[in-house]
Amino acid sequence: MVVNLIASAARKYFPVVMLPVAIVVGVAGYTIERKFRKQKVITRPKTVAEEREERMLKELAGEQSQKLQQPSVLEWQAGRGLTERERLRGDQSTE
Repeated sequence: MVVNLIASAARKYFPVVMLPVAIVVGVAGYTIERKFRKQKVITRPKTVAEEREERMLKELAGEQSQKLQQPSVLEWQAGRGLTERERLRGDQSTE
């Protein structure tokens, strides 16, 4: 009977007791970590946005140097009715 009473009380009051305990443990751990942890400042020579812009510019320059030209949707649809040989002749004459 006593065991059932303790078990039901523990079941009922466990969340009420454990929340403050968890808060105290969390605050204590945070404080201890702040005191003993060495601050490491990570410095970057450029921001992420600057690195992204440079990468995009390099990609654009690479695409322009390769001169990859894909036909537009209208050109592709217009060329669908032509034979392979006619399409090749048309591509060569436009260069």
